[in-house]
Amino acid sequence: MKCWMQIAVLVTWTVTICILVRRIPEEGQSAMTLIDSNLASNLVQKIETVLSENEHLKAAIFDEIRRIKHKLDKIQDGDGRDKRKWAIMNELGQKVQRRFAYIQNPRNCRTARKYICSPKSCGYGCQLHHMAYCLIMAYASNRTLVVNLEKNTQSWTPFFKPLSETCLKSYDENHVVQWNELNDISQEGGPDHMEILLPVLDNIGFHPDYLPLAIPADLAPTLQRFHGNPIVWWIGQVAKYLTRFNADTERDLEEYEKKIKFRGPIVGVHVRRTDKLTQEAALHYLDEYMVYVEDYFNGLDIQTGSKVERKVYLATDEPTVIKESKKYKDYTFIYNIDIIRTAERVTGSSAVMMGIVYDIHFLSKTDFLVCTFSSQVCRTAYELMQTKHVDASSNFRSLDDVYYYGGQGPHRMTAVEDHEALSKEELNVVKGSDVYIAGNTWTGDVVVRNHGETRNALVPAYKVEDIVETAQCPLYEEVDLVGS
Repeated sequence: MKCWMQIAVLVTWTVTICILVRRIPEEGQSAMTLIDSNLASNLVQKIETVLSENEHLKAAIFDEIRRIKHKLDKIQDGDGRDKRKWAIMNELGQKVQRRFAYIQNPRNCRTARKYICSPKSCGYGCQLHHMAYCLIMAYASNRTLVVNLEKNTQSWTPFFKPLSETCLKSYDENHVVQWNELNDISQEGGPDHMEILLPVLDNIGFHPDYLPLAIPADLAPTLQRFHGNPIVWWIGQVAKYLTRFNADTERDLEEYEKKIKFRGPIVGVHVRRTDKLTQEAALHYLDEYMVYVEDYFNGLDIQTGSKVERKVYLATDEPTVIKESKKYKDYTFIYNIDIIRTAERVTGSSAVMMGIVYDIHFLSKTDFLVCTFSSQVCRTAYELMQTKHVDASSNFRSLDDVYYYGGQGPHRMTAVEDHEALSKEELNVVKGSDVYIAGNTWTGDVVVRNHGETRNALVPAYKVEDIVETAQCPLYEEVDLVGS
C-alpha cells in the first residue's frame, strides 16, 4: 500500500504540475479535479483507490496543488501585470458602453434605423438574455433598439434605466417588417428597412454570424490576450448596459448592502430548485456546493497565511436550503428570507423579479461563484461578474452544465495535443482538429463529438481549448475618437 501511495503522489504531482504550467489559469479547475478522474488506465485506477482510502493523503495533495497555483499566480502578478491588465480591460469595457450609448441615443429618432424587440414571456434571466440578443443585433447593424413594451407582461423598467434617452418608440408602426419575412438579410450591411421586428432567437430564420458565441472582431485581440472566456465578457458588457439601475434601485441596493454588511472575501452560492427540478435540472443538496466553497477558502488560507473568515451569499428559492446551511458552524450565510419565501410561493410577480435582481447583483459581486449553469440566474451572475473583475472567467464552479447561451451557435474546440483513446468512452483527436463540446464531467475530462457525428465521448480537458468565434461589426471609430 505504501508503494502505491508513493506512486500516487508522484503521478499526481507530475500531471498536476504539467497541467498548471501549460494552462494557468484556464485549466486550473481541471487540475484540481483530475485526481478524481475515472480514466481507464490501471495505474490511475490504483491512484483513485489509494486516495479514496486515505483522506489525509488526498487533503495533502490538494493543499500542495493550491500552494503551487498560488506561487504561479504570484509569479504572473509580481511584475505589475495586474495593474496594466486592469487599465486595459477597464478602458475596453468603457469603450463598449460608449458604443451602446451611441446607437441607443440617435440625434433624430424619427429617421434612425431601428430594431424592435418584444420582451419574451418568461422568467427574468430568460428575458434578460432575450434582450441581450436584441441589443447584439442592434450593435452589429448600427441600429437603435426599441423595446415594444405594449406586449410586455413582466417589464424590468421599474428597476433599470430606459435603454435610451432620445428614442423609445417606433415612428413607422404601419410599415414595420418582420425579420423572418426579409429577403435581403444576408447581404453586406444588412437589410435596408427602417424598422424591423425581431423574432425570439429560437425562431430566427437566418442566424447571423455575429450572434453568440461570436464576439466583435475588433475586440478579440485584447480579449484573447487578457480574458479567459471572451464570449462571457462580451455578454457581460451587453447585460451591464441593459441592467443600469435607476436612482431608486441603486439607492435601495446600497442601503441593503450596508445592512447585510456585504464585503469580501465572499463566495456566492445559488441553489435553484422549485420549477427547475421538474424538467431542467437535477437535485443538488447544499453539501455539494459547499465542497467547492470550502476548497476556495482553503486556498485563501494558504495565500494569506491565516484562517480567513468564511462568508457565503446564499441565493435560493427553497427555504429548506437555509436549514441545510445551519450545520456549517464556521460559516456566515447572508440571505434574504423574505425574498426566498416570496420566490417559493409566487412566480412571475414583480416582488419575485425584484428578489432575483437583488440576488444576481450580489452574486455577481462575490469573489467566487458556485451554482448550476442550467440556471439562467447563475449564468447571468457569472456574466455580470466579468464586468467587476479583470478576468473572473475561472472564478466559478458549476455543478452541471458548461457555460452556454440559449440559442447559441456551435461551441467549437480545437485540440492542442494529440490524444489516443484509452477506452471506448474516449475519443481519438489529432492536434489541430476541431471538435464540438457537448458537456463537462468536471473531473478532468470534457464531453465532445466530431463534426457530423452524434456520438459523445471524453477527451482530457487540458488537450483541447475553446475556439474564439469572431464576426465583423461596425468599428464605431467616431465614438472611440470622442471617448479617447
